[in-house]
Amino acid sequence: VAMKTFFEAIGVFFVSGNNKIFPATSSCLYLAVQTVLLGNGAEAVRISSDSVLLVESELRNLLQHKFRGAWPSVLSVIGRIFFALKQSAYPIFNSLILEIDTIHSLLKTVPTLAMIKGLQHAIREATSLIVRSIGIKNFLSVLPLIQSEQQIGIYESKSWLIEILRENGAYVPSELTYFFGVLIPIIENCLSASRNPNLSEIDRNHQKLKAEQIWGLLPVFFL
Repeated sequence: VAMKTFFEAIGVFFVSGNNKIFPATSSCLYLAVQTVLLGNGAEAVRISSDSVLLVESELRNLLQHKFRGAWPSVLSVIGRIFFALKQSAYPIFNSLILEIDTIHSLLKTVPTLAMIKGLQHAIREATSLIVRSIGIKNFLSVLPLIQSEQQIGIYESKSWLIEILRENGAYVPSELTYFFGVLIPIIENCLSASRNPNLSEIDRNHQKLKAEQIWGLLPVFFL
């Protein structure tokens, strides 16, 4: 009950629109969540705890549109939580990864969101920390670059992830068999799309570039 009340109070601060208090509010939020999840320094998150489920639900709640002004602060907290929990954050906080991707997609369709100071940076920072914490394999199991074998190439809405994977993927060791088993088929898909006469020349070149960029992830699997 106390934790639920705490989150409600945090929501009141965030929805107020007074961004001067956002940094202090987000610091309180992070410390509270860290205490619930890690207690007095426990290494593993208590996955079965009702408090953990509450934290996941309430963090998703803070990513509702009415809290949009505070999204940079909330995303900062989410990134730090993943980084504190490392691979223990997977899969219990997978829904937050999907929420972040949705917000990124909205930047192009809702122009006012792009005007929120620090939002684009916060999205990249949070996503980078998530990849560093749970690794490429776990991250792409939640947010795949290609949704199905029938998909033609990588959609533009997912291309932004490739650079983040390249810059942060080496923090959690990944098996080379994953690259050849999962990423090589995606490369082949992109190359096939780059030869598709039904696509425009711009789109074909785009898919060829994506194939090259994914090949660029190979060194990550040797670090």
